Amino acid sequence: MSLRFINKNSFINLLYNKKTINNLWAIETIYSFLLHTIRFKTTSMGNSDLRFLGIRFYKKTIKNHHNIYKVFGLTLYKKDLLIPLLDNILEKIDKKHDDIYIIRHNIGETYLYLSYINDWLKLNGSKNPLVIIWNKNYISFYRMFLPKFVHTKYINVSQIDIQTIIDEEFILYKGKRIFCPTPNIVDSIGKLYKENKRINFYDYICKDFGLNDKSIMAKPKINHFKQEGVYKRIKKYFKRPFIIIAPFANSLSNLSYGFWKKLVIALEKEGYDIFINSYAGKENDTYLKQINSLSKLSFKTDIEEIFILANKSAGFIGLASGLAVFLTASGCRMDLIYTNYKIFKENFDSTWIKNIYSVHNLPGTSDRIKEYDMKSYTEESLLKNILKKYKKNNAINREEKCFQ
Repeated sequence: MSLRFINKNSFINLLYNKKTINNLWAIETIYSFLLHTIRFKTTSMGNSDLRFLGIRFYKKTIKNHHNIYKVFGLTLYKKDLLIPLLDNILEKIDKKHDDIYIIRHNIGETYLYLSYINDWLKLNGSKNPLVIIWNKNYISFYRMFLPKFVHTKYINVSQIDIQTIIDEEFILYKGKRIFCPTPNIVDSIGKLYKENKRINFYDYICKDFGLNDKSIMAKPKINHFKQEGVYKRIKKYFKRPFIIIAPFANSLSNLSYGFWKKLVIALEKEGYDIFINSYAGKENDTYLKQINSLSKLSFKTDIEEIFILANKSAGFIGLASGLAVFLTASGCRMDLIYTNYKIFKENFDSTWIKNIYSVHNLPGTSDRIKEYDMKSYTEESLLKNILKKYKKNNAINREEKCFQ
């Protein structure tokens, strides 16, 4: 076929193509050259792979906290990544601390560790502990739980490095005890779930750090000045009872924009103002722009502020997420939606996720929290079920806390 009949973009793609895949654990970028005869793949976790005509020529992986370099399957070189990472951490902290605690997870699991932090420290016999915070956005979140004698330190280290390099729960290094619990938590729970369908993330974490006699989960402490600031914004932005809408979760697939639009319109007709809990995404993220356009009453909050907001809200409706797990402690009415993982893994569907991560696995969870497995609903039937609770004539379910 003459080249003049080949689309210009198609021809360029045959010579060079780039594809990005956002997997559950990492972002993969695949480069293809010369009719896909050469392929180079990299991941945000540090792995890479080079193939020619489908035959792997070069591979770099992280395993047992080492970078392993291979050519034609033969290991050429191993580089230890753990020691430099630990040295980097120790250089930035005060020598007086005996134990170092690093919680590798996002909000949901971290909430459990922080709720039982006193029990955890007591079990380990820590005298002068230090808790490392690796995400700036989590600083106020941690301080809602930590007792005064526990110091914190923000250190700029990536979560991916913590997850892939610190692959042990306990390390003794240069006289310091370093606790970094539950690596590979989803895969570990997945294996146990095949044998015991009653396993869940709450029991798994409590068992992991040795908490046999589970005490009551600690309540988060609210900063008075921050609370007053949120109350002022509530009065400024909302003229009616307000509902928090949370359409995003790190791991779960999105529902359609149409679902959220219909929900917001229906709730506004029932007499509610809407707060959209969103995030700063890419400028070309059409879905994010559409979601953010649904309400003009939203404002930027940190994790502590969204907790205060939830406590004064008429309800929280959103995808099941780590944030939602934490907000169960606010006592607000909640409708939590479970979808499949963004990148589907075998048996890890919405039902599996709900069974493992249901907030009703937590002690003392309110019966005001309703959970929905999308395997049992269409978006239309889900919409009807949620809206039943927010009808104007349902006086028992309407809440006016934001005006009290």
